[in-house]
Amino acid sequence: MHDDCFLEGAVARCKGLKFISKTDSFPTADKLFRNKIWVGTVEGLPVYFIEPHHLAKFFWRGQFNGENDDFKHFSFFSHAAPELLLRAGKKPDIIHHHDQQTAFVAPLYWDLYAPRGLNTTRIFFTCHNAEFLLQEVMTMPILGN
Repeated sequence: MHDDCFLEGAVARCKGLKFISKTDSFPTADKLFRNKIWVGTVEGLPVYFIEPHHLAKFFWRGQFNGENDDFKHFSFFSHAAPELLLRAGKKPDIIHHHDQQTAFVAPLYWDLYAPRGLNTTRIFFTCHNAEFLLQEVMTMPILGN
């Protein structure tokens, strides 16, 4: 995930960070938005960063969540990450995603990406704080009270 409040710590641990693409576009609703893709290594493993160029500046706000459009913010990234895997020809054994920020990954994966060739990956979801997650989900405009 590429986020201004996440970036400083992640890049400090990342070695050999290099820009690899600026042409990947990921859909949101009926529009395509260009993103920059960066790759580096952390503890010997490749790490990819998605730098979105979405007009809403989803990842340049100084916080991970708590915005009125968290649903759009999280769904954008949850779509962009498996799209990157597909376009890069990566077939991971496991996709491990966390909390409400990436909860959309599993249904998107099975509905959109498994039929397009990412059908050998297993999905693992971790919910670190169920009480907070439930509170957040219930206040989202699409599901809220």
